[in-house]
Amino acid sequence: MDSPDVRTSDRAFYAGSVGYFDAENKSHIISHLDVVKSYISAVSDSLEQFCRARGGNVRFLELGAGTCLTSLSLRKIYPQASFTCADISLSRMQLLLGKAADLVGVHANGIELAECDMSNKLPFENEQFDIVIFDASLHHSCNIWLTLAECRRILAPDGAVAALREQYLAPLTAGYALRRLLRTKEVQSGVAENAFLKEQYAYYFAANGFVPTFHSVTPGARWRMLSPLNGLLFSKWSIWAPVTR
Repeated sequence: MDSPDVRTSDRAFYAGSVGYFDAENKSHIISHLDVVKSYISAVSDSLEQFCRARGGNVRFLELGAGTCLTSLSLRKIYPQASFTCADISLSRMQLLLGKAADLVGVHANGIELAECDMSNKLPFENEQFDIVIFDASLHHSCNIWLTLAECRRILAPDGAVAALREQYLAPLTAGYALRRLLRTKEVQSGVAENAFLKEQYAYYFAANGFVPTFHSVTPGARWRMLSPLNGLLFSKWSIWAPVTR
């Protein structure tokens, strides 16, 4: 029986999205991994300072982990840290974790997997983690306010959220972006998809007890050429948001 706490349309969609590591998709996967690394790099100074202060013994939780590529990329940088990957489809993570680990070049042993819907109360204890990671996933929440409030609950008092590759709206292209979003296979399949202005993300984080900073990301030569237009024509940022002290 399906859990009433999980959106079945979202789980079914992502449980069926398992062709990511097919051989014909290899060049795209490698390119995608480079993009993920660029978003991690944008907050690397904050991450490094945070992890160094704890001797590398940091408890990471990735919400909406999907392939777990981001957690595995971070494990390569912080081998002493512990990682929990949570997603709306446990079966997808179980199927793809080993393939993703081979791609990144780290082992997947000891990574905990959990199935949950981030739109609801999270199945974790108070202050269980030090850092919550979102990689292109926070905008899938049906209730971003609750999701961030839950992050605040499960984080240590000096914890932080890192939100990478979020779905932003830019002032000059917001209408076009929303019309395009309506045509995506996710929305057409009933999957929760949202997009927000940078200022809206700032509001939601601040209202739930975080101090967000936005770090510009322009992956690839094309985006770097357009970097002066980041925040106007397009919007690409990594968010580092420590808990308010």
